[in-house]
Amino acid sequence: MSTKVKFIIFFILVFWGCSCFFFTCKSSDEAPEESRIIEKPNIIFISIDTLRADRLACYGYEKIKTPNIDFIAKRGVLFTQAICQVPVTLPSHASMFTGLNPTSHNVRENGTFRLDNSERTLAEILKESGYNTAAFIGGFPLDSRFGLDKGFDFYDDDLSDRKDQETIQGKISWQGHKVSTFERKAISVVESAIKWLSSNKESSCFLFIHLFDPHASYSPPAPFKKLYAHQPYDGEVAYVDYCLGKFFKKLEKWKILKDALIIITSDHGESLGEHNYWGHGKKLFEPSLRIPLIISFPSKMLQPKAVNGLVRSIDIMPTILELLDQEKVTEIQGVSLLPLMSDEEEKKLNLASYGETFFPRLRFGEEELRSYRTERWKYIRLIKDNKTVREKLFDLQNDPEEIQDCAKKEEKKTQEFASLLARVIENDRKLAVNKNTFFAMDEETRRKLKSLGYIR
Repeated sequence: MSTKVKFIIFFILVFWGCSCFFFTCKSSDEAPEESRIIEKPNIIFISIDTLRADRLACYGYEKIKTPNIDFIAKRGVLFTQAICQVPVTLPSHASMFTGLNPTSHNVRENGTFRLDNSERTLAEILKESGYNTAAFIGGFPLDSRFGLDKGFDFYDDDLSDRKDQETIQGKISWQGHKVSTFERKAISVVESAIKWLSSNKESSCFLFIHLFDPHASYSPPAPFKKLYAHQPYDGEVAYVDYCLGKFFKKLEKWKILKDALIIITSDHGESLGEHNYWGHGKKLFEPSLRIPLIISFPSKMLQPKAVNGLVRSIDIMPTILELLDQEKVTEIQGVSLLPLMSDEEEKKLNLASYGETFFPRLRFGEEELRSYRTERWKYIRLIKDNKTVREKLFDLQNDPEEIQDCAKKEEKKTQEFASLLARVIENDRKLAVNKNTFFAMDEETRRKLKSLGYIR
């Protein structure tokens, strides 16, 4: 073999060896890139405190612009009859995160109760499934001391945000207290969520975002204060939508928005003068109980639609878990709403909703209220000293504003609903046994809740 031929063979072997080394190294370098692929969809759970369903454009309200929430609604499922179980912040969120009625988790009020350690929460389940979990809180009633932080890797309930205080301190007060002592504005909550997500966007994340702004007192920042001078509550809602727009823009930039499971809802509504009442917590009429519920999950191939059947806050948790193909949780009262969301022809689940508020009794020594509601009928019982002092029955189909009490006229129907309510209370009472939910109120908690109007 000539020297020239040997050289050519040697050159080919060297080239082949180098090529193998190059491609092996390239494959090794690309391996971490492969491992960063997010296998589980991101979950964004947004709770807008005190938000009435009928104050969003996507629900037909024409006096306010909410383009960012409307955008999510247009690509998702909008529930027109979503009802909360209690018009008080902490108990309602406890129901959303456990799938249980307040009669079962036994959190009945703000400030004097905390979620029992035995309860299994949505955040805990998702954390066990490999999610990075984080919560961003806008109002003091969800402070971590009240137990809703269970299952979260990061729970941002610091309401002393310096930037936020510089923005509002000395400008907005409520019963002699600065707003910054018990809430932070939506922009501060959103920016905190964006900052955390920017460092965790390579992972599968569960984000809970709580925005407190529509809660009284209503004083939206500029320019919303001027734009909605006739109805400052609407201004607060429009401002929250604006802040969410900034958040959604980041999600879109990071290519998270297109595949994420997004839930937008509220803990309860707000009475704006109906039945001569302003606020929430003391009544069980529709303005306080009816909430928005929007669920968007494009990667699940759910078709945008409106669902008109009655659904409940306790149904949110099992719905999320089924959408993620998670194992069903036993001993919860909520049910998955997926059958209503996925079928072209809407099915009927024929759900009934339990409702209560102990707020009047625990804070003011008045009656406690309990209710049992179907799509057509709502029964309300007023109880004092363990005795029924009054019963009300409303035909929501023919009297949606709950003007005409027909308890006496529909005596048989009233008795039927009284029995149904009693059965729910008795069954749930057994689940609440041995749950240590009482929370001794310290002076700081008392002061903050007094400034919110929850105690005298």
